Amino acid sequence: MVRMGEGRPDADIMIVGEAWGETEEKSGIPFSGASGQELNRMLQEAGILRNECYCTNVVNARPPRNDITAWIPEDKKSITGRMVKLRDKFVDPIVKEGFGMLIKEIELVKPKVIVALGGTAMWALTGNSSIVKWRGSLLEVDTEEMKQWL
Repeated sequence: MVRMGEGRPDADIMIVGEAWGETEEKSGIPFSGASGQELNRMLQEAGILRNECYCTNVVNARPPRNDITAWIPEDKKSITGRMVKLRDKFVDPIVKEGFGMLIKEIELVKPKVIVALGGTAMWALTGNSSIVKWRGSLLEVDTEEMKQWL
């Protein structure tokens, strides 16, 4: 089951990660583990309070073995018959469900800025891959464009 993220429903900043880890699975709160502590530190250094943000993931659930490639395979031989097309990849249905929830969260919160933490988040939000190429870029997120993949 995919759940919503957490934070202010009127936040100007939305932070989107990949998926939950063990701590997030236990607490039900995105970025509550070690990566969340690092995120909190970076936000504080930037003068941003975490409670001013809305935090979520492409999938608010934990992948098997904490490995997103179980849900978004990196090679064709790992694609299973239950996988579905999403953008340019075949994914487990839970990713498509999470993608749909992410669209709803963006439309609900209406953030001014969305920060994609990692390649999976950037791919889900924009369709772009190779995060190194796009690091530091300002990209558009178009929920209407995203909806065509549901």
